[in-house]
Amino acid sequence: MQTAINKERNKLQTIRYVGCEICGSDDAETLYEKRMVPHAAGRIVTCKKCGLVYVNPRERAGQWFDVPEVLDSFTDLIEARYPVYHHRIRQIERHKKGGRLLEIGCYVGAFLNMAKQNGWTCYGIEPSFVISDYAMKTYGINVFPGFLAESDFQSNFFDVVAMFHVLEHLPSPRKELREIHRILKPDGLLVIEVPNIEHPLHRLIKRPQWLFVPGHFYYFAPQTLGKLLNAEEFEVIGIEPTYKMIGIRHFGQILRKLGRHMGKIGNMLMDSGKTTGFSIKIRTNLNILVMAKPVKNRHHSASV
Repeated sequence: MQTAINKERNKLQTIRYVGCEICGSDDAETLYEKRMVPHAAGRIVTCKKCGLVYVNPRERAGQWFDVPEVLDSFTDLIEARYPVYHHRIRQIERHKKGGRLLEIGCYVGAFLNMAKQNGWTCYGIEPSFVISDYAMKTYGINVFPGFLAESDFQSNFFDVVAMFHVLEHLPSPRKELREIHRILKPDGLLVIEVPNIEHPLHRLIKRPQWLFVPGHFYYFAPQTLGKLLNAEEFEVIGIEPTYKMIGIRHFGQILRKLGRHMGKIGNMLMDSGKTTGFSIKIRTNLNILVMAKPVKNRHHSASV
C-alpha cells in the first residue's frame, strides 16, 4: 500500500501547467507573479471565464507532514481547538443527526474522536503514515493511510463526508468531489471548509504573501466554490459562519495595539502565567463553510 501511495505522490510532483478546474478554460489573467508570492506553490492566476483563482504553473506539490515535530506541534493545540470541533458537529447535526461520517484529511483524528463521542460511526482519510497511525492508536478510529481514490469505499455508504481545509490542497478537486458523490448516500451531506479569498480583511491588509501560502493550489470564493460543487452534481444548501481560535497571549498582543486602555488589559493577559493553553473562539468568517447535498438523478459531469 505504501508503495502505491508513494507513486501517487510522485505523480503530484510532476504537475506543471493546468487549465481551470471548473470550466476547463486556458484563458487566465496573472494576479501575482511568483516573485511577488515567494511562499506560494507558483504564479497566482484567475480564470477570465469563471473567476476561479488558482496556481499555474505549479512548481511544487503540497507537503506531506510525516515528521514527528509537526505532529507534536499539532497535538499541543488539540484541547484549544475543542470549541471549534464542537461547533462543527452542531452545524452538521442541524442537517444530519447521526450515521457514518468520513473526514478526508482527518490529521490526528481529534474532530472524529469528538464526533465518535456524539454517537457517530467515524472513518478517516489521512495520507501521512505517521499521523494516521497516531489517530488509529490514540482514538481507535478507522483511518485509511492514503488518498480517497485508493480507499475503495462502497457506493452510497456515508451519511456525511467532511473536508476541513483540504480541498484547496488537492491537484484536482473535481476528481475528489466525483468520488465523494459516489460514496455519499442520496440523502447524504457534504461539508467543506476552505479559506475565503474574498474576505474584506484580505483586501485591507494587501499582503499577498500572507494569503498565498505553500501547498494551496486553489483559492476559493463562495461563488467559485458553488460553481465547482454544481459542476460535480452537488447542490449548496447552506453557508455557515466560521470561527478562529486565538490564544490568550496572542489576543493580549492585539489589544496592546488598540490604545492605552485596551493595552492595559492586553498587558495583564501577556503577563499572566495562567493563560498558557487557553484560547478564545472568535467568529471571523475568514473561511467558507459550505453544506451541500448530492444530486443523484442527473447524468454525471464530464471529466475536466
